[in-house]
Amino acid sequence: MKRLAIILPSIIPERQEVTLKIISVIDYKDRMELDFERSDNVNVSVLWSSASYLNGSKKSVLVQLEEGSAEVSLIGYMAEAIVLKAEWVSGESYMETWMTTAWVGVDPPK
Repeated sequence: MKRLAIILPSIIPERQEVTLKIISVIDYKDRMELDFERSDNVNVSVLWSSASYLNGSKKSVLVQLEEGSAEVSLIGYMAEAIVLKAEWVSGESYMETWMTTAWVGVDPPK
């Protein structure tokens, strides 16, 4: 199965810009491998209700993968848990959406 993934720090400091890496992977159930051949368009978003923004001031950005990856900046303005999503828009073939929780200024639960 081909899917997207987001690589991010385990804790994002408040009011500090961090870089998120969006990657394409092939999921073999027992392992994942990077798919360096993808150049698809991907929509990356953060929930509208959060105090976090992508690429300066946006809640959603369209990026194009280059050799299977792209980068997006994120800044969080208050301590909270946020939901990030990477969703396939167009390209070679469909890739599964990736959603994850990110922690801004707080430790994730154990």
